[in-house]
Order: sequence, then structure tokens, then C-alpha cells
Amino acid sequence: MKSTGLAALAVFVASASAALADPPPRMRAGEWETRNDNGPAHRICERNDHAFDAVAVNRMLSAGGTKCAPAEVHTSGPVTTYSSTCVIAGGRLTTHGVMTSHGPDAYTSRSQSHYEGGTMKLPDMDMTQVSRRLGPCQPGDTISKY
Repeated sequence: MKSTGLAALAVFVASASAALADPPPRMRAGEWETRNDNGPAHRICERNDHAFDAVAVNRMLSAGGTKCAPAEVHTSGPVTTYSSTCVIAGGRLTTHGVMTSHGPDAYTSRSQSHYEGGTMKLPDMDMTQVSRRLGPCQPGDTISKY
């Protein structure tokens, strides 16, 4: 799995929340810009408003044939924590993270991932993502699959 794919997965998973005590954070439709650590920004068009809930997290985790156990997601106010375990190339990827919503137009997330076993080598990752809504989608934006 490419590191950009893992980063996208981590961003979405880090943005997830459970529908237990607090309502899940929401993401408004429009053009979103995300920066991973100090890397270049990338933009994506979210066509619809959606909640970051456990259903959305598990749908994202199962994309691309990845086999993941149901993610544990917990929301308290604007902070969502999560843990997930996925089987990739015969190994196990464990990811933990915290996402802080700054309303429906911005969030910050931090995730740590560890991979062991399997047929490929992946370094441990400690990643921070900062995402913000820029406005309406623009021509040429990549359309979100989720």
C-alpha cells in the first residue's frame, strides 16, 4: 500500500467518531485542503456533508480490499479518539489517533501506526494532519470516494 494511501486512510480514520455519547463531528461539503506534517498540501472535493462516525470509518477501512476489524471510536466534545487493526499484505497494521474538530470547516489529527509481519516493510508512522475547508469545490479537484 502506498504511503499516500496510508496517509489518506489515517486522515479519515482519525476523523471518525462514535455515535454514543456526543454527536459525531461533521464535515461540510466543499473543497478541502489537507497538509500531512510539513508536506505539500493536497485538495479534495467532498460532494456532500457527512458525519465522522463509526459507520463511515469502517466503510473507509474496508475500501481497497483492506481487511480491518471494526474500529473503536469514541467522541467527547470536539475530540475523537480511535484504534484500528488491519491486515495488509499478510501483516498487521495497528493505528491509534486523536482528531480535534474545529467546527465543520477544520480539524487537526495526530496518528501513530505500527506494522509487523507480512510480506512488506513499513516504517512506524507518527503523522499530524491539518485540514480546512476552502469553500466550494473547484474544477479539477479530485472527488472524494467517501
